[in-house]
Amino acid sequence: MSGANLTEELFARHPIWKWNDAMEGYLPVPHSDPLPKDQGTLFIRARFAAASGEQFAGYLVGLVSFYAAGLFVKDEEFILNLNLPDLMEADVARIKERLENPALRMFPLKYQDDVGFQHSPPLIGVLEP
Repeated sequence: MSGANLTEELFARHPIWKWNDAMEGYLPVPHSDPLPKDQGTLFIRARFAAASGEQFAGYLVGLVSFYAAGLFVKDEEFILNLNLPDLMEADVARIKERLENPALRMFPLKYQDDVGFQHSPPLIGVLEP
């Protein structure tokens, strides 16, 4: 079980995680193919491409539809939550600073799962504020 943060290392070991309210931590989802629909909100390893072409490793947050993305940028985690636009704008500004790339255009942010489901179609789409 993980503590309060999901990391690239955790996703390297397990591609899908869920939140455990009782233990207040993340748990790996052991059977992830096909994508489990009975586990609540999932955190699914994915690859992202910003509108200006930058690539990021990270994870999707949701299940059938996705409302947030966690991006790993230079050993730091940034959570872009479409339901919290002010925080999202601040995080995008911090990503630009971290990458020293003021021209970065994040949205529309393309995603594709990085799990390799055999019994579920790939999760491919776009996140836009």
